Amino acid sequence: MTGGGRMLPEGVRIVAPVSAQEAGEAALQLVASGRGSLQRVLGNAAQRVALFGPALRWSHVLLAMHDQQALGFIAFKRHGVGPYAPTREDFRRVFGAAGGLWRWLAFVCIERRDRKSAFYIYGLKVVVRARRQGLAAALLDAALARARDAGATQAELELRVGNEAARRLYASRRFEPCGEVELGLAGRLLSFRRLLRMRVIL
Repeated sequence: MTGGGRMLPEGVRIVAPVSAQEAGEAALQLVASGRGSLQRVLGNAAQRVALFGPALRWSHVLLAMHDQQALGFIAFKRHGVGPYAPTREDFRRVFGAAGGLWRWLAFVCIERRDRKSAFYIYGLKVVVRARRQGLAAALLDAALARARDAGATQAELELRVGNEAARRLYASRRFEPCGEVELGLAGRLLSFRRLLRMRVIL
């Protein structure tokens, strides 16, 4: 059941994998292909899987699973440490020496923006065929429970300005707007220039 009282589809469970082997190949593909908004920096989905796959911190990921199928995930940061941890060498391996260097530098700069948050919701995705069934809310509830268990007093996230569906979901879990972020130069690498920051007191 989700925090709003809605039952999850039969057989769906929220799990916290400890390794890629436990999560399974489908979950690895789903989570490692995340950060699609940074495609100009991190490449296409296959390149992101090659980049992130070997360097995922599964302790910062929760999955919505049905049998062995991954239907969605939520990723989070704790004190600036998140699920995606590629090194400069990983970038060189995937993009070559020159391309890897500038992409690594851009990624490091972008990642530093939210390093001060004690608990930061870093990504939430449900596959198309499983949407509108309460999975996103259940994943969010599970992540917030993880934040409370870790002693966090608040959780934060950012979403693209104008993404009203996501904003409604977060508002249903008592997230409130706490400012907008102008991305400046980083916005040139994205498909948007402003983010809405939201916060919930736990």
